[in-house]
Amino acid sequence: MRYAVNTHLGELIHYAHGMGWPLISAIVVNQKNVATGQMEPTTLRGFSEAARALDYPVEDEMDFLRKEQERVFAWANGS
Repeated sequence: MRYAVNTHLGELIHYAHGMGWPLISAIVVNQKNVATGQMEPTTLRGFSEAARALDYPVEDEMDFLRKEQERVFAWANGS
């Protein structure tokens, strides 16, 4: 099941990018990481690789994740 979710999250990244939205899958984290927003290393790597494939400049993966999470919450709040 986990691998099917990865496919869906990849599709969500492409959809959000195409719509001009922030990468909303940035806020999809494991239950144990909800308070911190951190992603597991393999998840972060996959998220970053998907962003790079769409030409996002990802140098520091954790920094990119944090900024994208901030963009998601601002976008969701209408800011």
